[in-house]
Amino acid sequence: MPNKIIITQPIANVVKITESNNTVTISENRLSLSVSAGSGGSASSFELGSDLIVTNSIGDAIAGVTTYSAGTNLETIIQDLLAPFLEPVIASVIPSSTNFPDIIEGENYIVQTGLDNRYIAGFIYTISNIGNLDSTAGLEVSYNYNLGTSLIDSTPNWSTISSPYNASTGNYITPSGSALNTNGQQYTVTHTLGYLTDGTGSLVALTKQTKIIYRHPVYVYANTSATPTDVASLISTGNQVRTLLNADPNSPSQTITFSCNSNTADTTKYTYLIIPSIFTATEIAATTSGLGVADYTDSFVLYDNSGSGFNQTAGTATRNYNVYRSLQTGAFDDDIDLTITLTT
Repeated sequence: MPNKIIITQPIANVVKITESNNTVTISENRLSLSVSAGSGGSASSFELGSDLIVTNSIGDAIAGVTTYSAGTNLETIIQDLLAPFLEPVIASVIPSSTNFPDIIEGENYIVQTGLDNRYIAGFIYTISNIGNLDSTAGLEVSYNYNLGTSLIDSTPNWSTISSPYNASTGNYITPSGSALNTNGQQYTVTHTLGYLTDGTGSLVALTKQTKIIYRHPVYVYANTSATPTDVASLISTGNQVRTLLNADPNSPSQTITFSCNSNTADTTKYTYLIIPSIFTATEIAATTSGLGVADYTDSFVLYDNSGSGFNQTAGTATRNYNVYRSLQTGAFDDDIDLTITLTT
């Protein structure tokens, strides 16, 4: 008859195994498993004597999913219960800098059409469980122009890096030439990382996509000219109030808001809204210090060059604009915000 060990007072009693061929049976009213010492007799060599089906989820041990087969090392089970592997997740990727007046819109980099001297200096990555990324997989960033030109290809030591992580591209130039002429043109940027299943298994790719988007700017200028003849002269002889890149040609209706300044308040100058001809300014509203809204739509006159619009050459792009001029000079004090509703 084999020896029997009975624990009558948990914590108070101590069981010491002195021979490698002893068997200890641990019983509980819901689960029964046998644990036997391996030939080494050390703590790390204890293995399951029979299969263990998990009935209560803890850590990486998932009820009804995880089964530890006979022979599984106890150290593996304890690590799953007390120190489960947490998969990394890319929460956000944001460009780290811009060229004026390029903007960051969410996770996308918005660039002026026609201008090829723009660059992405880097990306800021917010990643949960960043230390569990696989350093041998590294970080690769590419975009679908010129068959996947690479911006970043590096192998940082993720265990020493905290989130957010700022990765430099080395001032990488964005697409050039005819690739950037179309209002609304988009290029996909793919960010690829990787981690090992459970931290030691096979490589799992972790990807996120952002965009480089090209847009015609909306210009707000003040000028003494009462009759516009072309966009270039309005800009070259006028005073800039705002240059905006948040007018999305793929949106059927949107609003853009800007603050007036001393130029719009100048009693010798008209306020000009120079808007890509794809849009119609259906409403122009004014607020003063956030108080009240006044409709100023009828306070502007449209110049559209007999329906043909006014062309502007910018780098390699030809942009077409309609021009809205205020009826009066000095029309808007510097404490006024104008909101333009644009429809396509």
